[in-house]
Amino acid sequence: MAKHFMTWEANNSIWPTDAKEQGTLGIKLTEMVKEDMKEGKTIDWGVFVGGDKGYALAEGNAVDLYKSLQRYHPHINFMVHQALSIDELLEV
Repeated sequence: MAKHFMTWEANNSIWPTDAKEQGTLGIKLTEMVKEDMKEGKTIDWGVFVGGDKGYALAEGNAVDLYKSLQRYHPHINFMVHQALSIDELLEV
């Protein structure tokens, strides 16, 4: 199963400026992350100190990952890197 390391960043150019709207959107996105983790789509997720960037780890095929990440668009931008485990590297 493919492993994906991702960094993510909030798209500040479209992020709400109203504090209440920011909170509502933040809660919605956080609930989506929790749902993805409960379903096993996301293995780990974190936010860097500062709050508008972070990382995520996922397993699965690229098509399913793409579908999952599109749910966060356009508010969150992802940089995705597919990775090999040490055992997969040794197979090569």
